[in-house]
Amino acid sequence: IVQIIQTSQTFHKSLIAHKGGNAGTENTIANFELAVANGYKIIETDVRFTNDSVAVLSHDASFTVNGTSYTIANYTYEELKAVKSNLATLKECLLFAKKNNIIVDIDFTKETTSNDIQIVYNLISTFGMNGRCFITCNSSVARSFLSYSSNLCICISQVNTTSQIDN
Repeated sequence: IVQIIQTSQTFHKSLIAHKGGNAGTENTIANFELAVANGYKIIETDVRFTNDSVAVLSHDASFTVNGTSYTIANYTYEELKAVKSNLATLKECLLFAKKNNIIVDIDFTKETTSNDIQIVYNLISTFGMNGRCFITCNSSVARSFLSYSSNLCICISQVNTTSQIDN
């Protein structure tokens, strides 16, 4: 975070809108719009993966709609979107961030797979967001991301010793 903020005049002294801020439904494009309207230059979001490998935005592994619980990993993106219309994808988030010139903190869970990491790295690269994103994750996930690029900004959230990560 410090490296990004120090190298950019625009983002000096910025606050991070956790899950897009608390003005609306968390981890939605509508909430990110409210965060930008309220002056936030950095948004944090959580990423989960559907069973057809779409990166969607959700803090929890499941959500409930009308009393029915949906575990994200057990459904396709289209199935989930049919019951939760404001379910956003990481692709939508990155496009929104690029359009609005903001930084995205992508928060990963412990259950992240190498395929998940590759999907996210490819999305970041495809949309030219390498310098506009940072990854919050454990040291194992950090190592995997750094194997794709040493230019990614990584925020390690669960380190027991400094020897867990080489760089």
